[in-house]
Amino acid sequence: MRKLSHDAKLYNILRSAKSWKRKVVSRNKRLIKSRIQSRVRPEAARSDINRPQVRYRKKKVRYISLPSILSLRHNYKEVVEFLDEFHSLILSDRRKVHVDFNKVRAISSGASLVLVAELDRWRKLYNFRPAAPYLEKWDEGVRRSFEQMGLFEILEVVNTPTYNLEASDERTFIKYSTGQRVLGESAKKLKEVVSDLAEIEFMNKSMYDAIVEAMQNAIHHAYNEETKRSSIKLDSHWWMSGVFFGRDRRLHISFYDLGVGIPSALPARFGVEAIQEFLAGLGWASTDANKIYAAMELGRSGTGQKHRGKGLPQMRDFVDKFSPGSLRIISGHGELCYDSDENGVGAYRRTTHARPLEGTLIQWDIQLPSPQSQGSLI
Repeated sequence: MRKLSHDAKLYNILRSAKSWKRKVVSRNKRLIKSRIQSRVRPEAARSDINRPQVRYRKKKVRYISLPSILSLRHNYKEVVEFLDEFHSLILSDRRKVHVDFNKVRAISSGASLVLVAELDRWRKLYNFRPAAPYLEKWDEGVRRSFEQMGLFEILEVVNTPTYNLEASDERTFIKYSTGQRVLGESAKKLKEVVSDLAEIEFMNKSMYDAIVEAMQNAIHHAYNEETKRSSIKLDSHWWMSGVFFGRDRRLHISFYDLGVGIPSALPARFGVEAIQEFLAGLGWASTDANKIYAAMELGRSGTGQKHRGKGLPQMRDFVDKFSPGSLRIISGHGELCYDSDENGVGAYRRTTHARPLEGTLIQWDIQLPSPQSQGSLI
């Protein structure tokens, strides 16, 4: 073996030192990144630790614009078309996306909740903190509404705006909330917020039961074994928000999950034969809207366990207690509306949409009494 020269020995020493330095720097960067993520997003370190992180396949950014009217009641087609395109880009193509808010001029609480759920799933799947681009170009009313609803907080944006928001007598938003469990505390907190806004002692049990029942349905029925194994689903997640109209004393509450939807979950809950027999008895076709009605009328727990509640009828009871009011459920291609008049007489309306909505959106719209007419609601 040839003896190494002094220069060769020195070269090997320097090369080894550089290699060791690169390894130390790389290790330190990983440690720093993990510590920052654990501080900023503790939920990711705990609840999503077993879910593999989704990675982008294409680095080129795709720009897509939200519709000018973000409402499922007045602009269903365009809103769902946007959601379909967004799904395709982030879940199928796995492409980086820039969502443009500049064209939005009007928003509704239900459609905005669906949008927030989609954006929240996006950031959690890819494990990043988004930025709110070009805030100065957003419509001022839309930006203020989103900020009051807590858009920048729930998405943990890196450039959270700081504006002095003035309270409005016309409407007050109840901030977005999300969870993976049945959180009775969230339902209680919502009652407290409503009591403060409506200036009444709002302690009605039907509201608590309706919200908890929606959480139970999302956790126990909306997400099946297939969605739990999927890398592009968030297991058992739900989202909730609301708005109170002070002048009319109307309360809107929206609840949403990104599960399989009521029509797809029905066979596992009630059995195929029971559903077919029920629809055949009414002479109805097996559409998504009719299946949602079947779930409402069958009204029993899909697991057969008493502690799981009464299902959709319990959500309808909340409307009957505060008539006139309405309950609206959109899932898949179907939409079911239940309207209760001043005398507490209810009627259903069914609609079939050309494009399906992923998951299930539940909305309550009720009339609250004035503080002078009733001091408390027990």
